[in-house]
Amino acid sequence: MKNLYLLFIISFLLVSCEDDEQVIDPVSERVNKLNGTWKIEDSNSINFNGQNVNYFSKMTLNFSKGSKDGGEFSTTHNEVTGTEVWPFEGSWSFLDITDPNDTNTLIKDINRIVRSDMVVMDILVTDSSLRLIFRVTDCLYICTPGTYDGDWIFNFVKK
Repeated sequence: MKNLYLLFIISFLLVSCEDDEQVIDPVSERVNKLNGTWKIEDSNSINFNGQNVNYFSKMTLNFSKGSKDGGEFSTTHNEVTGTEVWPFEGSWSFLDITDPNDTNTLIKDINRIVRSDMVVMDILVTDSSLRLIFRVTDCLYICTPGTYDGDWIFNFVKK
């Protein structure tokens, strides 16, 4: 009986001494979720200035080469005059913000990305869905004012 009791204690100690769960870096986790090809979810997936629109309804968005420093994106869409809303390609990075615990340190805001054309996007991402919320403000020389200037919401699903 003593041997059985001793075996139980040793087993308990060995099990309790196993490595704790690995801590997953939130930046890497976000990058892994973003990487891949996304398509517009359905006919009600694009909102412009509070209204559902059909612009970009056949669009796909691909995030690639993602890392903690950002990555690349490319799009396919038929909106030739809408490239200020969605360029056909570019780079992105997470928005750098001041660490609330140390004002001398910048950290990555994993809920916002900045495209290479300086458009800041709020992101909500899961393994299968992506929502991008952003504003286009510099459309004066590229397109007719009011055509694409304003607030956009895009809902995608992983392809």
